[in-house]
Amino acid sequence: MSQKLPIVDVTPTVEPCAGQIRLPVVGGNGGGAWDFCGSDRITKVYVGKGHSCIGYIKIEGTLDGKFQTQEHGQMVDTPIEFAVGPDEYIVAVEGTTNYVDRYKTTLVTSLTFKTSTGRSSPTFGSVSGKKFVIQDKGRELAGFHGQAGEAIDALGGYSAVASKLPIHGGIGGGLWDLGALVNVRKVSVGNGHSCIGYIKFEYEENGGTKTNERGSIVDEPQEFALDPNEYIISVEGTTGYTNRYKTHLVTSLMFKTSAGRTSPRFGFDRGDKFVIEDKGRMIVGFHGLSGEAIDALGARSSIMASPIKWPVAGGNGGDVWDDGVYDRVRKVHVGNGRSCIGHIKFEYEKDGKIEIREHGWIEAPPVEFALNPNEYIISVEGTTNHVPLYKTTIVTSLSFKTSTGRTSPTYGFVTGEKFVLEDRGREIVGFHGQAGEAIDAIGIHSSIVSKLPIQGGKNGSAWDDGAFDGVTRVFVGDADSFIGYIKFEYTKNGNDVTYEHGTKPTKTHQFELDPYEYITSVEGTHNYVDLFKTNVITSLVFKTSRGRTSQTFGAAVGTKFVLEDNGREIVGFHGRAGVAVDALGAYAFLGTNPV
Repeated sequence: MSQKLPIVDVTPTVEPCAGQIRLPVVGGNGGGAWDFCGSDRITKVYVGKGHSCIGYIKIEGTLDGKFQTQEHGQMVDTPIEFAVGPDEYIVAVEGTTNYVDRYKTTLVTSLTFKTSTGRSSPTFGSVSGKKFVIQDKGRELAGFHGQAGEAIDALGGYSAVASKLPIHGGIGGGLWDLGALVNVRKVSVGNGHSCIGYIKFEYEENGGTKTNERGSIVDEPQEFALDPNEYIISVEGTTGYTNRYKTHLVTSLMFKTSAGRTSPRFGFDRGDKFVIEDKGRMIVGFHGLSGEAIDALGARSSIMASPIKWPVAGGNGGDVWDDGVYDRVRKVHVGNGRSCIGHIKFEYEKDGKIEIREHGWIEAPPVEFALNPNEYIISVEGTTNHVPLYKTTIVTSLSFKTSTGRTSPTYGFVTGEKFVLEDRGREIVGFHGQAGEAIDAIGIHSSIVSKLPIQGGKNGSAWDDGAFDGVTRVFVGDADSFIGYIKFEYTKNGNDVTYEHGTKPTKTHQFELDPYEYITSVEGTHNYVDLFKTNVITSLVFKTSRGRTSQTFGAAVGTKFVLEDNGREIVGFHGRAGVAVDALGAYAFLGTNPV
């Protein structure tokens, strides 16, 4: 039986190197510090054994199409190569550190590299000492840093907030890179002579709009605008040789979006086809080569996503306001104005504290709509109309719907055009809009987490742990015919958070996840139990992103259920519990598509 190695915490801290996140080193304090960062991607790693340690490492990568390499430590044995394929990238490094008598210090003793396609390198060195994992929730490791002298004393990584996808086209023109943009709002493309001659990007930055253009205008550019809640997920095109320019250029382009829309095909559909995409992730920037025309084009894809800000409904008057994003909306207070909604106040919860934001002008006493601890707002319905008193279009009525099917009173006066603000049942976690003497316009922020409904009985008290960065461990206490207790260990912002529910027994069973692993589904059963005269959870099984399955906790009797959302990461739980665990639900992270 192999020895279980202790795990070293490698929680990332933000310290950008060319837009990358610096992850802390693991290992000893000896040797000199080194950095290999800012690269587009790592293409090869060579690792050589030392005396009971990793003695040598050589890293090869590319930066703007140029080769770069570094090597550290000293060669004792011939290094072994691990090459990264053109369509994959390193997502994690596993290893061990230990005190080595020969060097009289703690060193890195073993290393294994894992990629986005599920491949693993050989295990270099000898597995001994403390186990560690260098990773950042599946993001690309595009660089490394550490300490080295006669051997590799310590190792850390750089994770990429946005992956740089390779360029397609020729090799002429000047190199350019817009980096990772906040939101691409519009693309304008102009035809050249049998090619794409010009491209302009409009994007949001610091609350305003900026533009960047490349190539030269021959024909009038055509515009493709995105809706506020929409983003580009892929670019299709062709490249071919163009006699006029005597080189290979981009000859056509077409953009596809998250809303299922497709732009016109710009240019001339001839030559070799290409597709720029990253598993449906958001395209957040572009790079390439250009001169008199667009020689080559590439993109950056966002690996993580933010809560979605939806456009407002209403008029253009008043001052712009944005409450931002919170853990939950707890109460809404709405006051009528003169033939409109005059005032609105929100009570939000963030990190256990209540924050209040209010807008508009109080004409009549506001009416409160309070949410229960286990429910949240999923949609806002209302009307907008031109109100002569204010000489502008404003919000005239509002009603709020929740995840439990409840609806608030209808506030205001139902006149004018109807609107609905919602995001496919996702939780609304904040509001924005415009207001002055009344509520001119209102919009929503929707969560990147979906709340999967509870399964089981209706007794017990409702509980809701919320959503976290991840689940690290689950403890379950089971009796002969039911689940009596459950405890979850979560991580959030590098801190451990624990919640438990039910009646704690003298002994529990545990299921522990590796640092780079997450729960993708929970299968179970619920059944009527005579002891409680109600339905409770009778069994649970947890499945992970690595294909692992926990033991079956409890007894699989009764009605089967599954908590899952297309393979996405389960990041929290909610349910009902008293003497036993009556019901269970979950939160799934919607920020990325499953790999």
